[in-house]
Amino acid sequence: MEFSEFISDPVSGWISVAISLMIVIGYEVYLFFIGDRAPFRIAQRTHVWMRQTWVRKMMGLTGVEVVVIQTLRNSMMAASFMASTAVLTLMGMLTLSGITTHPVHFSLLSLEDLKNHLHEFKLIMLALVFFASFFFNTMAVRFYTHAGYMISIGVGKGDLQQKAIAIAYLNRAGFQYSVGTKSFFYCFPVVASLFHTWFMVPATIFLVFMLYQFDRSALAGTEPKTDIIQAP
Repeated sequence: MEFSEFISDPVSGWISVAISLMIVIGYEVYLFFIGDRAPFRIAQRTHVWMRQTWVRKMMGLTGVEVVVIQTLRNSMMAASFMASTAVLTLMGMLTLSGITTHPVHFSLLSLEDLKNHLHEFKLIMLALVFFASFFFNTMAVRFYTHAGYMISIGVGKGDLQQKAIAIAYLNRAGFQYSVGTKSFFYCFPVVASLFHTWFMVPATIFLVFMLYQFDRSALAGTEPKTDIIQAP
């Protein structure tokens, strides 16, 4: 079989999807293990330490309630914007795809049926990516809201339990915002695959390369002496 015939075969399309998924999973596993061994090499783990330090500083001072609320309000606005963008994009994608007006049914147990519905499967993947972004960003808004209450109540007090709860909530919100934003970016290789299935692999490699530039921390190689709380 020639190369042109191979890439035009519907079965090869599933191979490209599988390769792309393995690249993404491998990248996330790599970040997880690197984050466990050297937390300050990964931006997300560094952000955990930054939020922890900020909460302890704010709750140890008096008269900073406005600063706390304004800072968390900015975070909530960012998460709200991403959630709104994701759900609007999801609705637009479903409308333009025609799935809502002409639903396609296929059996997951039939290989022949799956082979002929690769395009529909990619649309489902795209919808799941946008829904995941909407879900996690919405949950981030929820936890940012509760973290604001907790930090404001504990401002000027030395209650260690209140600080621990506030830190846990704020880190949960930051983690969900990070996942929601990254989920939105993963639409890029899926959209590329709509033009040709094998565009998905180079698009995934390019996206992972770009994400790595932002996921690695500027503090790499300089380990602060402050204990870090593990990201949830």
